[in-house]
Amino acid sequence: MADVFHRQRRLWVRLNEKGGKFHEMPWHHTLEGYLTEYIEHARLAEAGRVPLFQAIKCRPYGRREAQLNGERLHQTMLGLWCAVAPRRPTSPPKSAPTSSAALVTAYLENGGTLEKARQMAAHASPA
Repeated sequence: MADVFHRQRRLWVRLNEKGGKFHEMPWHHTLEGYLTEYIEHARLAEAGRVPLFQAIKCRPYGRREAQLNGERLHQTMLGLWCAVAPRRPTSPPKSAPTSSAALVTAYLENGGTLEKARQMAAHASPA
């Protein structure tokens, strides 16, 4: 949550890269709406320095709500999340770099520019 912040009335994220580097970028406006609702519902804004995406403490039965356990969501769950998202290819990404490639591909397929994709992925070259 320390890497999610508001700037110019938009929700931004600070992405931590290899070698202590980072870059900041705004969330897509549709995703911003979903994340804002999630952060409010999960009461993460006032939780301090906790992971944005957390594992569930226990599986709720009946009408009880799921509770977050305060620990970051495991990397294998990222693949499951990406698998249910409407995108191609159908096989889920196995790691952060392949997830990044899938997100950039989806951005370009939906009319994004190559230069903006390069900036979002923090690559020096569009190649």
